[in-house]
Amino acid sequence: MQQAVALTGNPGLSRRHPLERYLRDVLSSRVHLAAEEAVLEAVGRAALDRGARP
Repeated sequence: MQQAVALTGNPGLSRRHPLERYLRDVLSSRVHLAAEEAVLEAVGRAALDRGARP
């Protein structure tokens, strides 16, 4: 997305341009990625702990 916006130049950063919204979506997803990884790790550990019990 950053490359696409760079190719369009300043108009790509305008709120009227669809790429601006896509770029914001991509950049905001980075914030949520760490939390998702932590949840998946906790679920995986819980599953492994359950499998290790007799």
